[in-house]
Amino acid sequence: AKLFLLSLRRDLRVAFARKSSNHTVVVGLSETGRHIIENLRNRGERVVAIDLDSESPAAAACAHAGVPVLKGDATNAKVLRSAGAHRAKAIVAATGSDSTNLEISLRANDLGGTRRLLVLPELRASWLRNTITNHQRAALGSTQVEVRPFSTSDNCARLLYRSPALARRRTSFAFAPPRILLLGLGETGEAIVEQGLRTAFAVPGELPEFLVVDEHASARAYAGTLVARAI
Repeated sequence: AKLFLLSLRRDLRVAFARKSSNHTVVVGLSETGRHIIENLRNRGERVVAIDLDSESPAAAACAHAGVPVLKGDATNAKVLRSAGAHRAKAIVAATGSDSTNLEISLRANDLGGTRRLLVLPELRASWLRNTITNHQRAALGSTQVEVRPFSTSDNCARLLYRSPALARRRTSFAFAPPRILLLGLGETGEAIVEQGLRTAFAVPGELPEFLVVDEHASARAYAGTLVARAI
């Protein structure tokens, strides 16, 4: 009886997913994937998830929230179709692996959908993300598929600089460049440094200075100017 119920539940999930349209397919129940699903559901969006493990605690939490979770390898176009990806408005690839997320983006071109599809692969390696964004985005997509890589670290950094406190500092008439203290220089810390320089956060002609407290960090130079010191 238990096996029958499990099989029935799986079949119902697949049937619901295949009939979905104008929804978002989220591949991977990583921390990023779970947050994206939660935010989409809070906005009333329809979501179908794909993961290699459809019986995990994260999958159970999604099912409880009304999000069907299909088990499968989304680098296979058939698995994407089983989630109704050919009728979806977006695919978010958040498996935790840059190479897998890119492969899913490529498979999206094989779906043969009739509507324009937005594919958002999470790419944590900044050099890879910048290369694709600046030079190869068109090669990954097609006339029907737009590939737009993203990084949660970059998004966090942008939100930080848009905060009211830093926005006021950027438009003030201070005569000294700003100094920002970073406790740790992981992916998000590096994104904060890079965003601060790219958005001209400092006084014209001056660069901001970032003081980094991280036992594993070393002094770094950006654009020929030392802006980060490790302690």
